[in-house]
Parts: sequence; C-alpha cells; structure tokens
Amino acid sequence: MFFQQLLVYLFYQLNGERSAMAPYYILRGKKSGQTLQDIHYYKVQGFFGIGVDLTKETYQFELDKLVKAGWITSIETPSVTEVGFSQINNFKSHFQTGLLGPDCVLFEKKLQLLVQISSNALHENRSYIPIVSEEPVQRELKRFVASQAGVKQLAESTKHAVLEFIRQSTLTDNQRNLFVFRLSGFEVTGWTWSQLAELLDLRELDCLYMFRDLLVQFIAHLETTNSSLYQLVDRPLVMTETAGVTRRYLQQHLSLEEIAAVRRLRTSTIEDHFVEIASIEGGHSFTELLSREQCHRILDVQKQLQTHKLKELREELPEFSYFQIRLALAIGGASND
Repeated sequence: MFFQQLLVYLFYQLNGERSAMAPYYILRGKKSGQTLQDIHYYKVQGFFGIGVDLTKETYQFELDKLVKAGWITSIETPSVTEVGFSQINNFKSHFQTGLLGPDCVLFEKKLQLLVQISSNALHENRSYIPIVSEEPVQRELKRFVASQAGVKQLAESTKHAVLEFIRQSTLTDNQRNLFVFRLSGFEVTGWTWSQLAELLDLRELDCLYMFRDLLVQFIAHLETTNSSLYQLVDRPLVMTETAGVTRRYLQQHLSLEEIAAVRRLRTSTIEDHFVEIASIEGGHSFTELLSREQCHRILDVQKQLQTHKLKELREELPEFSYFQIRLALAIGGASND
C-alpha cells in the first residue's frame, strides 16, 4: 500500500504531463536533463534516487495494479483519478519535505555497519563478521571511527542517536519495529524484508520503502541534533556531467553563444544545460537572459494555468521564447526547493 500510494503521489505531482515511466526514472535517480528538471518543476526532489535498486519489472507490475484498481487512468495517459486521489489524501512521507534525498541504499549500509560496530564495542567483542561486505563502505567506516574520540564513545553516541530517534512520539510501533529489527548488533542479525513483512503484515516492497522513509527521518534527526553521525550522510549535487562542464564556463562569465562555440555544441544544447543548472541553483546566473520581472510574469501565468506544458504557456506568453519559459520554470522550481 505504501509504495502504491507513493507512486500515485508522484503521478499526482506530475499532473498528467509526463509519461508513465517518469516516476520510475525519478525513483531510480536517472541523471538525465529531463528528469533532473522534472524533480524541481514538480516539487518531488525528495523522491529522487530513493529506488536506485527498483527494477523495471517490479515497477511495471505495480503500475499495472494501479490501473486495474482505478487509481490512475491508463498507462498511455497517466492521470490520477478521484479514487486514486482519495488514497493519497492522508499519505505522509519524509520524502515530501522537498530536500534532495541522500543515497538511501548506501546510507543503510553505513548505518548497518556502524550499529554493528557500536553494539559489539559496547559488549567488548572484537570477533564478528561485518554485516556489510563492500570494501568502500568498510573503508569509509574505518576512517569515520578513526576520526572520532574513541570507539566506545562513538558506540554510546550511536546508541543514544538510535534510541532518541525511535522514542519520538511521532513514530508508530510498526515504524519502531521496522527500524530496530532491520539493524544488526552483538549476536543479533537484522531481519530480512521477508521476515519484516510477515511480522508487520505488509508487503516486502512496502517495508523497504517505509524503512527508507524512516532513514530520511533519521538523517533529519541527526542533522537537527548536531550528531557526529551526520558526517556519514552524502548529499551530492545532482547534475549531468555535461551540464557541469557548461557550469564551469558559466562561472567564468562566458555567454551562451561563447560556451556553445568553445564546446562546439549547438546553442540549444547549452540552453538545456542552462535550464538544468537553473533548476538546481536558481536564476542568479541568468539575469541577462531573463530579468526577475520577466521570470515572475511567466511563473504567475504558470500558476494561473496550473500547467508546465510549454505549448500552452507559450500561447499565453508569446513575447517569450520557449527557452525563456523553460528557464523561468526551472528558476521557480529551484527557489521553492
């Protein structure tokens, strides 16, 4: 249910203006210009990359179920129905905060290993098999542990952070059990998704994404409490590599045409890069191409029409180019992140 509600919420935010595969690309964290712009346009940044391990087969299966249940209209033109909207009326997740999400899969591995290290340290046990076998994760945890005052002190800090988090009154018993039972410790192995699904009477997929939602909440808790554990959180600046190159030229104050000439690319390609950059950083670098007043004018019309469809917006705003409209939408998305 949770994962299906999550999908319907994404379709609702996309407002029927994107294909049935758009939520899949968002969840997978696809680093294409279109997806990176969409997460800002439609205010779904927090969902980006939370399903890097989601298979196309699983997604298609869940999508078919939404259509059969009447929650979305069809795969060809996916809009949320009244029945579907009623299913997300009370849907709440920390992915909706608007913050660009961390790599949940990677952070879970770090947390799993840290809790195991801490639990065994508190029991003065040095003989155990690491729950996470990936060497890059092990190396990072070794560096992190070495940077702290001592293993015992870190172990106490980890224990305190976890206990303080699960004791929050905002969490349900199911959420507490899901979070704690998934973690491994001294002579205790974290439960599998199958075991957790049976315990909580939920689907495995729902347990997985509910846990990731809890991870994002836990990360927010670490940040607000100034916990040293927050150092393990990665929040990379999400941008395509080619847009990153254009960004470096932009920082050298080269114009759009000059960058296109230097990079030997079409101006339309550089325009795509500018839109991508604006969706992340806002419009301070593009005032010569679009003034604040012009940007506000475009965004006002967008709010009135409740659409991101460029053709409809251009019909109402013939004095602006498609590029200027796209740039304004990108700036508007970034300013509301």
